[in-house]
Amino acid sequence: MAVEKMAASEPAIDPALDVQVLAELAHIQRNGRPGFMDRVITLYLQTASELIADLEAACASDELTVLHRASHTLKPCSATVGALSLAALCEKLEQMARSGSVPDPAARVAAIAKEYERVQAALMVRLCHAD
Repeated sequence: MAVEKMAASEPAIDPALDVQVLAELAHIQRNGRPGFMDRVITLYLQTASELIADLEAACASDELTVLHRASHTLKPCSATVGALSLAALCEKLEQMARSGSVPDPAARVAAIAKEYERVQAALMVRLCHAD
């Protein structure tokens, strides 16, 4: 009973990846597309790291157009692999950049980069433990 109370009082852990989205990818893989999920994850990791670098460079040089483009591109890519929190952060930055005003862009890009690190770690675990 003490274990149950302790577990109930612990804060819920915010997962980096949505398991339902990953289950949908796994379902596609099972339907005759072996290696599909691994390819999607690998391509995402390559693309996302480049887009994070673009965001960081754009932030340093105050380029709203690049902030908009990179966040706009990273948003659906992230959602595809279940990184919904990361996609939401990208959506907020995209909307601000589109409006022409991004308060504290360095903090916003840093939050995206930090969330990407969580996503990257979770996806790497999935790649290492792929069936």
